[in-house]
Amino acid sequence: MGVRVMQWGQSIKALRELRGLSQRELADATGFDRSYINSIENGKRKYPSYSMLLRLSKALKVPFMILMLYVYYEGAHGEELHGQIPV
Repeated sequence: MGVRVMQWGQSIKALRELRGLSQRELADATGFDRSYINSIENGKRKYPSYSMLLRLSKALKVPFMILMLYVYYEGAHGEELHGQIPV
């Protein structure tokens, strides 16, 4: 089962917006380029790596395992977890 690309990118965008961060601010916090954050949110990046999720979890102030669940469970099962994860 692969990650459903658009869903995990939308999850990252929702968390970023919840934290009140711009793409630039998230990029600065993770060390990624702003265009890379944009490509994640727009579903152009497929399988997120461990290190990518770790950097995003720190920047978004979401525990790594919660973010991993958010991305992989939703992606694998197609179930919306938005609003169900305590962040």
